[in-house]
Amino acid sequence: DRVFDVRYSAHLMDSFDIPDTVMADYYAAYRRFMAETRDPANIITFKMKPGEMVVFDNRRILHGRTAFDPMTGHRLLKGFYVDRGEFDSRIRLLGGKTRASTA
Repeated sequence: DRVFDVRYSAHLMDSFDIPDTVMADYYAAYRRFMAETRDPANIITFKMKPGEMVVFDNRRILHGRTAFDPMTGHRLLKGFYVDRGEFDSRIRLLGGKTRASTA
């Protein structure tokens, strides 16, 4: 079997309804996965400047923020999600208009 996606969101985790026979293997794999997410070799850190924006594919990257001391300044972070189907549809639609207008 091949792994195609890992969908991880700590705040959406729930109890697992899996057989006792695989529970130990699950937790061993989970510990290994968490270790990989904290390995400096797998982490890119950068400080954004006011007005900068970052865009990423939420299915391709784990993301997070480091601690912030509110006594050092202000922090405003706005986020939004775009449904993949909606995004792909918009790209196809815009691509079609672009091709039609240049023909």
